[in-house]
Amino acid sequence: MNKKSTIPTNRGKPHGAFHACACSLLVLTASESVQAQEQPEPAIAVIEEVVVSARRRGDENLQSVPVAVSVFSSEDLTKSGIVDFADIASRTPGFTFQEQIGNQQELVIRGIGTLRLTGSAAEPSVGTFIDEVYIGRRGAATPPIFDLQRAEVVRGPQGTLYGKNVVGGAINLITARPSHERSGLIRLSAGEYAGRHGGSIWGLDSYVTGSLGANTAGRLALQYSDSGGYARNVLLDEKLEDQRSYALRGSLLFTPSEQISIHLVAEAGDSKGNGQSRRAIDDPTVADPGAVSSSGVLPDNIRESLSPWTQWDEREFYGLTARVDYQLSDSKTVTYLAAVRGGDYEGRFSLIGATSPPSLTDAANGQVEKYIGITQDLRIGSASDGPLNWLGGLYYLREDTEVRDRSIATTFLSFLGPGSLGDILDGELFYDQENVTESLAVYGE
Repeated sequence: MNKKSTIPTNRGKPHGAFHACACSLLVLTASESVQAQEQPEPAIAVIEEVVVSARRRGDENLQSVPVAVSVFSSEDLTKSGIVDFADIASRTPGFTFQEQIGNQQELVIRGIGTLRLTGSAAEPSVGTFIDEVYIGRRGAATPPIFDLQRAEVVRGPQGTLYGKNVVGGAINLITARPSHERSGLIRLSAGEYAGRHGGSIWGLDSYVTGSLGANTAGRLALQYSDSGGYARNVLLDEKLEDQRSYALRGSLLFTPSEQISIHLVAEAGDSKGNGQSRRAIDDPTVADPGAVSSSGVLPDNIRESLSPWTQWDEREFYGLTARVDYQLSDSKTVTYLAAVRGGDYEGRFSLIGATSPPSLTDAANGQVEKYIGITQDLRIGSASDGPLNWLGGLYYLREDTEVRDRSIATTFLSFLGPGSLGDILDGELFYDQENVTESLAVYGE
């Protein structure tokens, strides 16, 4: 953050006592008066300027922006250990987050959100933007939170400034830009889960940036994490709630003249694990907890399950963004933004976490998702402090989404034969979806 505004504070006595002291100085000798003048000046309190770009007019002071937005600077993200949307949601009023599976991250702002994007044509009510590029399938194509300049949570409908309309709000992730000043960082973290199935967890975050020529600067950032997990499927001797992931981002900044800047960003990453642990537990609000949890078959440790299904949860993402800013004058800037983002997801998880019996059925659900989004955005806007500020542009988005859903189940009641309850609870159900969406917009404010 830039430190610009300053407000002097009087940490001494109240004004009345201060005036009395000033009057008493009149009767001091000349040498005493000189010593009084050499005393240090009062301390100055500095108010940091919080910078946002939520209105797409470049960097603005948050205090002068009439938008409901929460901002996390790079320093905030680092000190708080924020690595995903769940960490941001826990620190943002009116923002909640939960994850069904790896490709179904559910963001809700002020009670508005879209749950479980299982349909290939479904769109989230809360939009996610990375360097102002919209991402339609959040789980499959969203990178982890690392090496950011800042993160912004904008509340309320957005459309006239974003091109792509979102009704609940927007999450803006602004990646750190290259700098001609050479610097770098390597941060290591390590820990361990407590308990019977506890495992180690460690991570690495690093970046390096610097000049690559008179008009060129570059930046390279890497994140890697390895979580050993804290749950286990004891039936298959399989670790659960584990994850191994990496993400790599490279960027170049060209400034061929004072009026033109070109920013290129390329990133890719991968995340793998055995997925979440599920099992039946007693409901303390009812007298009969149910046949599964009261059967005595399930382990006493709630971190253990008895699923007969092998699980996995894997994601891959990639993105390429090009941005060109041309300054027409001191108060007018033309921006062209082009990007392609994609992601693949494949996973399977147990629905019950128990065998049949005691459960009526052994059930598992598997999903495959492929997403590609192409963005074109051309806009011109003012950047002055005058009484009239404006922004207008043309926007295009094409999204190709494929979803494959597989559900499989077996039951000990299959001996009852065709048409029975056993027949209903035994078998495989699947559906495939493909969707292409094109969005066009002329926007302005």
